[in-house]
Amino acid sequence: MKDFPIIRIDDFYKFSKGEHTRVKKKVIEQIKRHNWNNNFVLKGDNFTKKLYNQFIDTSKEHLKNFEINKWINRTNCFAVASNKDFVPSVNWHNHILTSTINSVYYLEIPKDMEGGEIEFRSKRKDVLKIKPKTNELYIFPGWMWHNPINVKSKELRLSINMEICCIDKVEDIFNDKKLV
Repeated sequence: MKDFPIIRIDDFYKFSKGEHTRVKKKVIEQIKRHNWNNNFVLKGDNFTKKLYNQFIDTSKEHLKNFEINKWINRTNCFAVASNKDFVPSVNWHNHILTSTINSVYYLEIPKDMEGGEIEFRSKRKDVLKIKPKTNELYIFPGWMWHNPINVKSKELRLSINMEICCIDKVEDIFNDKKLV
């Protein structure tokens, strides 16, 4: 799987009782208030701070040692909501200009979701399609092209994107032992 240096973490965030419902409601309210803007920057609160810090800790646990570039690193969490009625204008893209390490966290996946997969494209142009699950995190290099497939379900798919800017080169951080 060296063509797809992706790390998948199941049951990523440990929610306290009732926290998942509260967080989901808060994220939806923020996105609605901003006209369902794609990649809306969530307000920094306890959840986003804990989520981002856990993303950093998990990246350090699964990747080779790296140093965060404190001058340009942003700790923002970007939310995207989509369903059959709301299709974000996001297609194939990468984060090569904004991050060394990129991630997508799935806060909520519809129970009977149709579509909604994420596709990754390797440097050799091979495509890997994955159906995400609720509370799952994917970590991958900022150069990796990816594409969220439109959701055909009525329920919302909620994802949160996070980035880390490092001083180190991406190829020094990701090794080919990491599997999806």
